[in-house]
Amino acid sequence: MKETIFVTVLWFCSASCTMPYFTTDTYPVTVFFTEGPSTPSGTIIHTFHAEDDETSVVPFLNYTYDPISGQNMFHIEETNTGTERTAVVTLKEFKEFDYETQDTYKITAYAFDGILLSDGVLLTIQINDTGEIPYLSPATDSQSFEIEENAEGSIIGSPSFTIVDTDGNQDYHTWTISGGNGSNFVSINPNNGTIVLAADYDRDNTSYYEDIYVDVNITDKYDLSVTTTYFIKITDKNDNIPQCDPTLYTFDIERNTSVGTILSSINCTDNDLTSPNNLLTYSFVSNSANTEYFSIDLENITLAYINDLIYGRGPYQLLVQVSDGGIPSYSSTVTLTFTIPNATTLPPTTTLLPIPVYDDISYDSTLPALIIIISIVGACIVGYIMILCWRWHTFGACLPRHCPTSQQCRMCCTCCPGDDLDLDRVLSDRAVSDDFMQKKGSSFGLEAPSSRTKISR
Repeated sequence: MKETIFVTVLWFCSASCTMPYFTTDTYPVTVFFTEGPSTPSGTIIHTFHAEDDETSVVPFLNYTYDPISGQNMFHIEETNTGTERTAVVTLKEFKEFDYETQDTYKITAYAFDGILLSDGVLLTIQINDTGEIPYLSPATDSQSFEIEENAEGSIIGSPSFTIVDTDGNQDYHTWTISGGNGSNFVSINPNNGTIVLAADYDRDNTSYYEDIYVDVNITDKYDLSVTTTYFIKITDKNDNIPQCDPTLYTFDIERNTSVGTILSSINCTDNDLTSPNNLLTYSFVSNSANTEYFSIDLENITLAYINDLIYGRGPYQLLVQVSDGGIPSYSSTVTLTFTIPNATTLPPTTTLLPIPVYDDISYDSTLPALIIIISIVGACIVGYIMILCWRWHTFGACLPRHCPTSQQCRMCCTCCPGDDLDLDRVLSDRAVSDDFMQKKGSSFGLEAPSSRTKISR
C-alpha cells in the first residue's frame, strides 16, 4: 500500500533578509522617441537593473503594460549576471511608432526574490509626432472654376476636395497662392481655400486673359504641404449698352428716289468683347409710325414703298431700336427724321405694294369728303332725271297736270314735250278714263294720256 505524503516547505527570512531593488536610474523614468522610420525596430528603449543584497540572491522581474497593447510593441531580454538581473527593452521587429495611433506607452517593472516583492518602477515611453504630408481626397492635382467677369471681391469658388492629414491636425492648415498667371487677380482664404477676385476683372480689356490659373499650397503645422492648381475660366459678361453715334439722322425722300435705295446707315457699336454680347440687331420700335415705307437690312434703312407718299410734307419721325444678343439683352434707340420735298417729276413705279396704312404722310381727309359730297349730289340729280324720264315715257309728261305751260315744263325738264305741242288739245281730246285713273292711282293727279302721238294743229 502506497501513501502520499504532502510536505510543506516554509521559507524563513533571517534578520539579514532584504528586499530586491532597481539600480542605475531614479524612477520614474521618461524616454522620448520619434515616430516612423526614425525609430527602427530593434531600437533599445531602456534597460532595467535589479539586485538583492542577500548573498547569491538574484531577483526575478515582472512587468505590466499600459496600454495592454504595449506588450505587442516591445521585446524584453533578461540576463542574469550572477549579482544582478538586467532587462533590455527593445522595439519589436516589424514594429514602428505612430503618434496618431498611440503617443504614450508605460511599462511598470517589479523585482521579486522569492520572498519579497519590490515596489514597481515606472518607465514612460513618449512618442514625438514628426508629421506626415497631408493629401487630398479624392486624389486630384487640380480643380476648375468658371465665372463671368466681375468686380473685386466676387467669389470664384471653394475647393471640392478635403484634406486628409494623419497627424490629426485638420484645423491647422494654411492655404496660400504660390504662383500662376492669375496670382495678381485672385486671392485665397488662408483658412478654407475659397478664392475670390482680388481686383476688378474686365474681359473687354483685351489684356485680361479668359483662362488663368494659380498654384495653391496647403501647409500643416509641421510645414509639410501638398500642392494643387486652380484653373479659372473668366467669361465675357454682357455689361455694355449699344452706343450709337449720332443718335439722330435726317434724310429726304425725293420723287426720283427708287424703292431699294439706302436712305441712311446707322452707326452703332457694343464694347463687349465676344459674341453674342456684341452682336447687334436693328428693328423698328413697336407701334412706331411710318414704318410701312421702310425696311431694315443690317444697319441700313431702305425705302420700301412710295406709291401713296404726299410730297411737300414733313418732317416725319421714325424710331429704330438697336439691341445686342446678350442675356439679358440691352438696347438703345435711334431717331430718324425725314421730309418729302415738292417735285414735278413723276415717281418711279414699283412692284412692292404693301397693304396701305393711312398715316399722316399719305392721308388727306379733305379730298375724300369732297368726293363723297359730289357723289351724293350726282346721285340725287341722276335719280331725279330718271324719274322725270320715266314719267315722260309712261304718261307723256314729265310733270303733273298742274304745270301751267309747256314753257314752264321745259324749264323743269328737257324731256318734256316740245313747244309745238298743243297742250290744251292734248288734254281736251284725250280724256283720262276712270279705269286708267283707278289703275294708276289718284296720287298722280290729272295726267296726260299714255299715247305719245304728236297731234298736228
